[in-house]
Amino acid sequence: MTIPLTNSPFQSFWWGGYECTDQLNAFGNRVDFLPLTGHLQLLDEDYADLGQFKVKTVREGIRWAHIEKTPYHYDWSTVRTM
Repeated sequence: MTIPLTNSPFQSFWWGGYECTDQLNAFGNRVDFLPLTGHLQLLDEDYADLGQFKVKTVREGIRWAHIEKTPYHYDWSTVRTM
C-alpha cells in the first residue's frame, strides 16, 4: 500500500522505535534498557535492518538520567551520537 506523504513531516507511514526506558525499579536501582538491548552498540545495524521493511521514521528515546545528572544541568552528548 502506497500512501502519499506530501503533507506529512514523516518519511514513512509505519514507524519504528527502540525500547529506551530509563527508570528506577522497585528497589531504587536504575534500569537502562539501551545497554541491555545492545541498541547503542548496534545503532547503524539497527537502522539498516529497518530498511528491509521500508521503515524510514524512527522514534529514539532520550535517557534522562544521562542528560540531567544534576538538577538543571544538561549534557546532550548522548543524544548527539544517535
